[in-house]
Amino acid sequence: MHFEGRRQSSLGWAVVIATVATLGIAFPLRHAEAGAKWQSAAQAYQEICAYCHDTGVGPTLRNHPLAASFVQHVVRHGFNAMPAFHRADIDDHTLHQLATLIANDKLPAKRKLP
Repeated sequence: MHFEGRRQSSLGWAVVIATVATLGIAFPLRHAEAGAKWQSAAQAYQEICAYCHDTGVGPTLRNHPLAASFVQHVVRHGFNAMPAFHRADIDDHTLHQLATLIANDKLPAKRKLP
């Protein structure tokens, strides 16, 4: 009986991880496929990061400054449930600016998501 509870719990986490990975990949790819470049790091944050990090799906980045080099590494290589974002998703210049925003705790105001 104890095993069944663990199995259901593992299945639940697998669904959460799959959902996060899908959201993390789908939103930036839609933008990248349009051929548009990010106008600012704030726009990239709102259109990529906020879907998870401002909604409680991923850990909050607000009031938790992280080293810019750590942010860049995690964005490019992924970490736990967070997928990697490649240069087609977010270019190096925008990623550097975004990492600086997070490191300095200067993220744009939260906005209502669709």
